[in-house]
Amino acid sequence: MPSTKITQHGNIGASKIYFKDDTFMETAPVSQQLSIKNVSGSYTITAEDILNKMIRVDVPLNQIANVILPAHSVLPCPIGTQILISSAGYGQVQLKSGAGAFVRTPQSLLIDRKYGRVTAIKTNLNEWEID
Repeated sequence: MPSTKITQHGNIGASKIYFKDDTFMETAPVSQQLSIKNVSGSYTITAEDILNKMIRVDVPLNQIANVILPAHSVLPCPIGTQILISSAGYGQVQLKSGAGAFVRTPQSLLIDRKYGRVTAIKTNLNEWEID
């Protein structure tokens, strides 16, 4: 299999990687530090959250808070965007898709323990995968 040489234009935050065959791939911006956003109760992911953000959701015991992962029409972010979502309380955090979006996981859409966390990765225009 022939190898493809990758050349990068711009700095590490560049949004395109150009290949030897004149094709390119768009990438999400790169940042070295994870910022943490604390929220209470249900929450919808916003444009502010798409760059190396951890969302810590505080939920009281015996309650459930929903975290909504929106469709591209609501939140246009690059494929490959990753958002870390954490439970900071004793309640449960449930991941849900916004209208027109899909959330896929091999396990559960529920974070059911304090300090539990998952990563949501945008894998297609209106699709998020949970790890």
